[in-house]
Amino acid sequence: MARTCIEWEPGPSAVARNNPPRILHITKVPPSDSGIARHAGAFDRALDQIGPRETLGLAVDAAGTQRLRSVVKLALAARRRVRSGHVDLVVVDLSGRALAELYAACLLCAARRAPRVWLVAHDAPDLVGASMLFSIFDRRGGRRVGMALSGSIGRRVERWLLSSADMVLTFSNMGAQSLSARCSHSRVRPIPLPIDRLPDLPKDPAVYCPARLSADDLDPVLTAFETGSIPSRFRLRVGNLSESERHRVEQRFRAVGLGHRLEFTGFLDQAGLDRSYATATAVIRLRSRTSSPANLAAASGPILSGLAAGCAVASNDARGSAACLDIAGVNLVGEDGTFAEQLAQLLADPSRLNRLAVAARAHVEATHAPARVARYLQAILDQPNLGRFDSRIPVIDGSG
Repeated sequence: MARTCIEWEPGPSAVARNNPPRILHITKVPPSDSGIARHAGAFDRALDQIGPRETLGLAVDAAGTQRLRSVVKLALAARRRVRSGHVDLVVVDLSGRALAELYAACLLCAARRAPRVWLVAHDAPDLVGASMLFSIFDRRGGRRVGMALSGSIGRRVERWLLSSADMVLTFSNMGAQSLSARCSHSRVRPIPLPIDRLPDLPKDPAVYCPARLSADDLDPVLTAFETGSIPSRFRLRVGNLSESERHRVEQRFRAVGLGHRLEFTGFLDQAGLDRSYATATAVIRLRSRTSSPANLAAASGPILSGLAAGCAVASNDARGSAACLDIAGVNLVGEDGTFAEQLAQLLADPSRLNRLAVAARAHVEATHAPARVARYLQAILDQPNLGRFDSRIPVIDGSG
């Protein structure tokens, strides 16, 4: 059984029990293609346990929140909710493409009589790295301008927001440390990424590589199949790829006669994505050496989804979620070039796969289930005047 990863967990105060906060949760929701949308429901269920909650959800694709119209529309909607007088706490989810949410949070923090505002930084150490990359710039010839503005004006906006918010939440100790170092006046706390246990379904002999990928990211897995070291019953399941990247992968598999062992899921809705994880035997989350170095302290949603599905998980992604692999006893692949051998040994050992599946689910239920995350949130509510990040209060044990 995985050990519980809570070191500081006071019970709810009398004030909290008698006067729970009325919460407005601003977040992306399905069918948005954002990773935030995938976890929005679990986060809602965690918030429900500390106070009555209303969600102001954005169901548009992630790029849609970069449009000026979306920015204005969300800001006005958030202000209307707050002015109704029925909101005590606003929780705003922020990620790489969340300009509407970012500037709605700025408006709320600037208001004189605003409720408390908690920011949730999914991509620490950034709130929104390209914070000025509005859709008018997000095209050929304009991206350079948008990124330059993000690195100058946008950084100042983010720094002001970090210091103005009542609390900044992130999903790893590494992320909390990096945000606190970036803005010494911010109040930062780590919480586990909330996720529900995925359904128990019969496992296919499938190795699943989810999320947005490139052929470079997949190279160690493709090489493992090409060498013939992977047991013949297993096939490779690949998530959403661009047309050009998909063509590159197909060419490699066909060249060695393995086209029949390759499947592409394309973009999946929530139910389809849950099923794809739940029926996989192993989930592989690799980052190539050419991957962007940004957001290295962020938690990995695909890693947590693999654990929640009871899969063996292999990764070289030493970001905020790396430690949960160790805690759950899951295989963490190093950079020593032996990935093909390690993966083959893993897939050839049913008893080991079963042990890893049990450990993975136990870790998710002990730490990342909404009810467990709610206890972290309640602990933060019970201590509203805490200063900047202190690694002792609270700590997600082993995550940074």
